[in-house]
Amino acid sequence: MNIPFSVFLIGITLLHLGSTTETKCNLWQGKCPPGWKTFVRPPSTRICLRIFHQNATYLQAQEVCRKQYNSRIHGVANVEEHSWLKMKAKQLITENPGYMWLGARRKSFCYKTPADLAKDPMCSKKNDMFKWDDQLTKQNFLFTQWDPYVDAPNGVMSNNAPEDCVVMNVHDHSGYIDDKESV
Repeated sequence: MNIPFSVFLIGITLLHLGSTTETKCNLWQGKCPPGWKTFVRPPSTRICLRIFHQNATYLQAQEVCRKQYNSRIHGVANVEEHSWLKMKAKQLITENPGYMWLGARRKSFCYKTPADLAKDPMCSKKNDMFKWDDQLTKQNFLFTQWDPYVDAPNGVMSNNAPEDCVVMNVHDHSGYIDDKESV
């Protein structure tokens, strides 16, 4: 699905604080580059996040992140990151409706019809159907923020598969998340 006027969140892991171990990228000597926001995730990982306004599918957005920033679309670990995202996304994207890709995908064993999902104990709970794919975000805070107005995640079938990626609503139902097709 080519989400019109989408923005996507990318993050770069700078380093573990108090350690000389570099994780992904330390081009900026432990500081975020201009235009990026620094967050510290427990126990001691500093990350840089930035939102980009671009019309792209999830896979296209991941490719931009990888090729241009040596990163990927990121997950949202906590209320602080979620609040910043809501505020910053509203500033960047004025089109309505507006969505922002987040770095989460449906778990492979949860690729089922909505009726089959309801019967499967491993996939019947909304916050258990998806996982962060950035290999850094472990917290499931955002998976409690599904959009109740559209009964998300609703697993609408498209091309014989349920919607497999996660977006955050920017204007209507701001901050709630929904599942959308990746291509």
